[in-house]
Amino acid sequence: MSPGTIVRPGDVLEYAIIVRNAGTVAVPSATFQDSIPAGTKYVANSTWLNTLPVADAGTVAAPIMPFVTARSIGSPEAGAGNGLLLVDATPGVTTDREAAIRFQVTVDTLPPIQVNNTDNVTYVGSGIGVTVSTNTVSTPIVVNPNITLLKLGRNIGSATSLTPNAAFADGTTVIGVKPGDTVEYCIVYRNAGGVATNFVLTDNVPVIMNALLGAYDTPAQTGIPAQTNRGVYWAPGSGLAVNATARPAGVPATILLTSASGDDQGTLTTTGGLGKGMMTLNLGTAGLLAGTHTIPTTGTVCFQAKVP
Repeated sequence: MSPGTIVRPGDVLEYAIIVRNAGTVAVPSATFQDSIPAGTKYVANSTWLNTLPVADAGTVAAPIMPFVTARSIGSPEAGAGNGLLLVDATPGVTTDREAAIRFQVTVDTLPPIQVNNTDNVTYVGSGIGVTVSTNTVSTPIVVNPNITLLKLGRNIGSATSLTPNAAFADGTTVIGVKPGDTVEYCIVYRNAGGVATNFVLTDNVPVIMNALLGAYDTPAQTGIPAQTNRGVYWAPGSGLAVNATARPAGVPATILLTSASGDDQGTLTTTGGLGKGMMTLNLGTAGLLAGTHTIPTTGTVCFQAKVP
């Protein structure tokens, strides 16, 4: 791969290092050392010295690139691994007296902005140990967003028969309702990839129901004014699972968004969508931050609708 080539998570990079002795005497005891670049994983059994494979260090389950620890290299005709690097007078030919090392790595799901790799060759010259570093190969990384959504719902009852601790169900379970019941819908979003700019999440109010524009209103408390017209519950940083009996708390805080358009990230309408309105969460230009498969960027947004 050429330096500067743009790659994506999951792509395989192959590094090829040519070690050439341009001096006037052979170099004994030549060794080579390299490290696996941050943001990558070593590809098992991918290391070669000249035309011969080099056995991995570590174990079968956890292979380690064999040159992570310095080891002998050499010219092919001198015996590739004996440490003798012969004088080479043909720089245009890299397959005669040069020591050629190559290995492969896989780009992780969410690597750094770029992958950098520099190598070290050590030899003895005039009785003195010398270490020479190669040029650094930098490879920019492009990481696409990786968004997944999970919609959950629960029947929290009617004004005369509330069930505020009802369990959330997914699409595999039918949520039974009757006239007067209120259903709470929550969408869990996760990003296991790069930044998702201009992130907008929408959900339609079911056609047989009426959106509750003040479902999450809170009364005034000492020193705290009442919150009204709060139709969207937003818990950034928190997810929600099937069978949970409570909405998640946001990290660092839960935000009760208004139903009105334009004053915060949320909107809940009674018109549009499929005819009965739409819930919208708009994170603006900054969008949804990057995450990984092991630590995705997560959030939950909820609204309520009532059966007439």
